[in-house]
Amino acid sequence: MRIDFKVLTVTIASLFSVAALASVELPIKGVYAPSVGYDDNDPIVVTIDTELPNSCYLQSLSQAIVNAEQRAIKVHQFADRTRDGVCAANDESLPVQIRNPIAIVTEAVVGTLREGDYRFEYSSSTGPLTRALHVDHAAASTIDNVSYATVTNAFAPAFVSATEATFEVRLTGTLSSSCTEVFEVKTTFVDDVLIVLPKVRQTSDFCMPAVRPFYRIINVETPTRGKYLLHARSQGGTSKSMLFEVSTEVH
Repeated sequence: MRIDFKVLTVTIASLFSVAALASVELPIKGVYAPSVGYDDNDPIVVTIDTELPNSCYLQSLSQAIVNAEQRAIKVHQFADRTRDGVCAANDESLPVQIRNPIAIVTEAVVGTLREGDYRFEYSSSTGPLTRALHVDHAAASTIDNVSYATVTNAFAPAFVSATEATFEVRLTGTLSSSCTEVFEVKTTFVDDVLIVLPKVRQTSDFCMPAVRPFYRIINVETPTRGKYLLHARSQGGTSKSMLFEVSTEVH
């Protein structure tokens, strides 16, 4: 019998690679999504704020599992614990330079939901927590109730000084015709979510297909200290999001 040693070596290496990883579920610091503003034709995404215990953990699967009967969305964040090299030691015995926790922000796709009230459920280091979500009925099954620009990126400072009266939000994106414009960028805080709505309108009856970039800087009133989600709506029910923190320790 002929043995293919190349295949055997790869197979053994794969087994050791799998054995060197152990999947664990991480406690979640917070989940973020607008509690209002989604329609039943919008793809819903939830932002997850958590941390890896130390440098021996690798970010893994992010999940948002919908239980339609209970109107519950269970959010999970997993990580893989490596067990080779210096990481073969227990967490308490690791070298000091790799013991520190590593903050990570991930996203999990919920998908579309029927009209109604839901709740996100997740496990924190202090126990189970929930967050409310309301989904409206869309006026049409294929388009947003309001026309938005296509947002390619939305930026805010990762740390905003609580001593400043305002801070800047920057939007980049595209318009899809020769006669559309961003006529208003509406901003509003709903609890810990800053919702940004870049509304567009048609400026002429005769339009040609054209991809035109846009860039906007919006001054937003600084909220109280804490973590917030910047959530900029985009054409087609999608969005761009990022977490930022308002703190008195920003210099």
